[in-house]
Formats: sequence, C-alpha cells, structure tokens
Amino acid sequence: MLQIVLLYKQLVLKLQFLTVAEIATAFGCQVQYYSTSGKNNQQNYQQVDFDTLLESSDIISIHAPLNSQTENLFDQSAFAKMKDSAYLINVGRGKIVNEADLVEALKEHRLAGAGLDVFENEPFCCNSPLLEIKDATKLIMTPHIAWAPIETRNRVIEEVC
Repeated sequence: MLQIVLLYKQLVLKLQFLTVAEIATAFGCQVQYYSTSGKNNQQNYQQVDFDTLLESSDIISIHAPLNSQTENLFDQSAFAKMKDSAYLINVGRGKIVNEADLVEALKEHRLAGAGLDVFENEPFCCNSPLLEIKDATKLIMTPHIAWAPIETRNRVIEEVC
C-alpha cells in the first residue's frame, strides 16, 4: 500500500491538508503526518516523528510555513533517511528544502524524484542548482500560482477572517 505523509503546521493550512489527505485516502493510501510544532492533532491520521516520516514514506508532501523549525528541514541528513524510491513534493515554502542537497540526492539516486512549486529564491534564479537536473522524471518545477486568481484570495479572506 502506498503511504503518503503530510508535513504541515498552521491551522490556515488545515483545509489544504485535509483535502490532500482525503484525496490520498480515497486512492487507498495510508496517510500519516508530522507536525514541527507538535501542536497539530489530526485524529483521523497517524502522527509520527520526523525520522519515522522520512524512513517510512513513499511520498512526502510539504504544506508548511517557513520558520526557524522548518528552514532547511529537508537537507542532506533528511534525504539520507528517505527511501530511494520516495518522492518529495514541496508546495509550502522554498527554503524548507535545501535545493543543493536535493540536487545531490537526486543525482545520487537517493530519491526517486521531486516536485516543487516553491523555491529557495523567488523569483527563480538562473544559477539555481536545480537546473543541473535535466531529467524531467526526476524533477518537476512549476510556478507557485495557486493564490493568483481573485476568487482564491477572496475565499481565503472569507475563511480566515
């Protein structure tokens, strides 16, 4: 059974988390999560420590803010603990993932692949180490535009305020 893990922190992101978790569950995935603050409790899903998350996950989907607990959370040490068949998805904040370390992990086949729509430097830099990965089956990069439509921004204001 495919196992999907979600990393998240803020209540504002809870709606996004639940949507991803519910979709994964509908596809028969076992969902577990790690909370950097330890304050979040999703009763429908198993909470695990960070090492367990890294060692047992087939897919890690990051939905977290950038703060002192999350900055460079995914670095060389974290990638070394992950399955070589695992995929990393970052839709949280760019600096949660150390891009140079991610590139090395992908080059050394310590990860199967990654999908990013946020980057360490935005706008994206022409000297990013991510550009060293030429294999589109290893790395997919898209612009972070989920908040662009006015309808999305209005919905967030209505739900949060």
